[in-house]
Amino acid sequence: MQVPVNPFARLAAFPTPNPAFDDQLGRYLATAIEECPTTDAAPAGDALLWWHTEGRQRYLALVSMALDYLSIPGELCPSVGRAQLTVL
Repeated sequence: MQVPVNPFARLAAFPTPNPAFDDQLGRYLATAIEECPTTDAAPAGDALLWWHTEGRQRYLALVSMALDYLSIPGELCPSVGRAQLTVL
């Protein structure tokens, strides 16, 4: 008969989270909001450009996640989840 394996028995052997990530996230969230650089394509500000330049230098542990998130294309079609009211 095989003894069931406790999946949590080796939990302590896993590495702890990177403390640099926690420090950078806390520092990023504590900083004041800055203006993103503007371009002809993004006159309101280009967050991707900011993360490629300044953000990469300041928050090395966060830049990969930020670029992944900001690179997701936006939705081009209108929202489908609107409720419709039918009057009988």
